[in-house]
Amino acid sequence: MPRKAHTPEHKRKVRERILDTAVALLIEKGYANLSMRKIAARLGTTTSLIYTHFANKDELNINVRTRGARILYGKLLAAYNRSDLTLNERSRAMTWAFVEFALENPAYYDLMYVLHTPKYTNYIGTKQQKAAADEKRVAMQPHELAIKMLAEMTGLTTKSASDYKELKYRVIQNWANLHGIISLYKSHILYETATNDKEILKRCIDDEVERLLAYAGERAMEKLVPSAGDKQKLSLGV
Repeated sequence: MPRKAHTPEHKRKVRERILDTAVALLIEKGYANLSMRKIAARLGTTTSLIYTHFANKDELNINVRTRGARILYGKLLAAYNRSDLTLNERSRAMTWAFVEFALENPAYYDLMYVLHTPKYTNYIGTKQQKAAADEKRVAMQPHELAIKMLAEMTGLTTKSASDYKELKYRVIQNWANLHGIISLYKSHILYETATNDKEILKRCIDDEVERLLAYAGERAMEKLVPSAGDKQKLSLGV
C-alpha cells in the first residue's frame, strides 16, 4: 500500500522544527559549524529529510533571518497601528515593542544584530542572491516603519532627499542607543555593574524615548515657525 502523502500543514510543521533547530545550533555553535547533518542529528531524523525542505545551510540562514525580521515587524506594526494612542504614545509603544522582541526572542535578536552570519552582500553573485535580497527587503521593514513614524512626528517628509537622510540618521542613532543598553542587559554585564539592572534598563529606554520625542518636537516646531529667510520672502511678497 503506497505511503500517504504528507499534508501541507505537516510539511509546514516540519519546516518550523528544522528552523527552530537551526536557530539553536547557530547560537550554540555559530554559522561556520552549522551543518545539515548536525540539524538532522539534533532532530533525530535523516539528513535527506532536511534537504527535502532546504537546499543548504545558506538557505536555512536566510529563512531564519527572514523569520526573525517578520516577528519583529509584526510587533512594531501592531504598536504603530494603535489607534487608541497619541502619536508620541505610539512612538513609545514601538520602542518598547523593539525591546520586548529582543528580550522575548534573544536567539533571533542575536542572529539578526549580534552574530556574524552571512547577509545580503555576502550572497551577491551566488545562487542565493535573490532569496537574500528578499530577506533584506523584509529585514528593512522595521527600519522603514520607524522612519515613517518619525516623519509623522517631525513633519519631515520621506519624499525629500535631505529630510529622508536626516530621518534615517536619527532612526539609526536611536537604534544604536537601544541596542547598546539591550546588549549590556542581555549579556548580564549590566547586572555585574549594578544589580538593579532591570530598573536601569527601563530608565535608559525611557530616557531614549524622551530624547527622541524632544528632537521630534523641536523639528515639528521648526516646521511651524517660519525661518528668517522665509519671513523675508513673506515681507517681500515672494
